[in-house]
Amino acid sequence: GKAFTHFGFQAPSSSEVFKLQKTLEKKNIEITKNAYERWDGASVYFTDPNGYTIEFIYFDPNAHAE
Repeated sequence: GKAFTHFGFQAPSSSEVFKLQKTLEKKNIEITKNAYERWDGASVYFTDPNGYTIEFIYFDPNAHAE
């Protein structure tokens, strides 16, 4: 598979992940993977001006692997 390296920043809530996507869209910042709900929270990936992939992610402290 394709090697994937990125930086990640922890979001304070799931709703903040979706809120950031709207802000990124308004600023015409490239979104690599749209915001989505995960079993353990939510995540969005975007590219910074230098081409690095950044993830903004929320981990739900009450989530349990199924």
